[in-house]
Amino acid sequence: MKIVVLDGHTLNPGDLSWNGLQQLGDVMVYDRTATVLMTSLKILVMPILFSLTKPP
Repeated sequence: MKIVVLDGHTLNPGDLSWNGLQQLGDVMVYDRTATVLMTSLKILVMPILFSLTKPP
């Protein structure tokens, strides 16, 4: 599985390890993400997340 972390510096300013995620798959961590890109990703990803969390 491929795992992408956006705004990794906010989640982990250097005091934690990403090893737990790396055990789950290929991890790519981006320290900073442009606001425009984050907004675009929310528009694309949010419908998918909502469809995964709805009860059947």
